[in-house]
Amino acid sequence: MFETNRLDSGLIVELWNKGMLWDKLIGYHWLPLMKIPHSNEEGEGRWLSLDAELVMKDGEVVGSHTPTGFSVLLDSRFELPYDLQEGEAKELQQKLEVLNSIMDQEIVTLKEQHRRQTFSHSGMSEDSDYTSDVNYP
Repeated sequence: MFETNRLDSGLIVELWNKGMLWDKLIGYHWLPLMKIPHSNEEGEGRWLSLDAELVMKDGEVVGSHTPTGFSVLLDSRFELPYDLQEGEAKELQQKLEVLNSIMDQEIVTLKEQHRRQTFSHSGMSEDSDYTSDVNYP
């Protein structure tokens, strides 16, 4: 159980085999928080394949790869406030899904803008009157 305000991140699921002398990592699974449903009831869960490696980008985990052949059954959910009725909960879930898709698009747009900004700051002078004296003896 945990609380977060950053739904653009994810949850790393690690499965370990506890040994007599050493523990052995069986695998990882990267679960984006935007893909986790909102419900107060237990679900059937879903089988997630485990991978051997985590994918890092700018110091943050963004995924996992290299399947290990192992899977884990996981039932994950964000719990809703206790005073919501069933119909309200379904309506909230639909609104959250729309909001999550909008946030996904916003994140992609912001990352693209950031990439363009860092590319455009190449250190070259934009002053048209500038002349170089490098060839001056």
